[in-house]
Amino acid sequence: MKKKDWNGLVNEIKGTFPHLLQIAQYSGERWIWVFDLEPDNYLHTFATLPKLLKKYHLPAPLILSKDFITTSLDSYPLEFLDMQSSYVNLLKPVPEDCLQPLKFSKTDIRLQMERELKSKWLLTRVFALQHLNDCRKMFYLLKESLIAILPVCKGFLYLKDRPIPKADDKLLEQTGEVTLADVKVLKHLLQTPKPPSANLCGNIFNDYIRFVRYCMDTIDTWTV
Repeated sequence: MKKKDWNGLVNEIKGTFPHLLQIAQYSGERWIWVFDLEPDNYLHTFATLPKLLKKYHLPAPLILSKDFITTSLDSYPLEFLDMQSSYVNLLKPVPEDCLQPLKFSKTDIRLQMERELKSKWLLTRVFALQHLNDCRKMFYLLKESLIAILPVCKGFLYLKDRPIPKADDKLLEQTGEVTLADVKVLKHLLQTPKPPSANLCGNIFNDYIRFVRYCMDTIDTWTV
């Protein structure tokens, strides 16, 4: 796999885009560009970006305005909490850090956690029925679902006023502490790069679904 070069692209586009306030990498291989005023002619403004992304082996960034962030904290609190708890600034000096000052309503966090957990519980089981005899697809589905669940784990810590660690293994450990959930299956998925045997894959699926169900029942009983 070719190495991603975040700083190479950032150095190449410095000074290219007016109103650019911040470029930050977060949660591993995601990144965000924040503008004071988002460009009106979107496709024209970023016409050269796909070529640069290919050159530096990078995914497409989220491109947002500062105003979009501040008016979306009630709709997407987990996404922005995920960014805030793990980001590294790539554009230096930073004209304005738009992520650090963000504050979240615990009620909004709890509500989105409930939605995310129920969505993963429903859709993961649907996918499993469609690929019941394909251990490889099942395993990678569970790994993708785990990545999507990590912001929910951060939500549990936020609701309990706990610091959110940057390392995923520490995040899972502390999630287990505050929820009393068994997080062994999540640690296994995090650390295992290749699909196991079909029987073991089925056991992992069952344990994962039990974890999600437990978290669903837990968040239903929490008050904020």
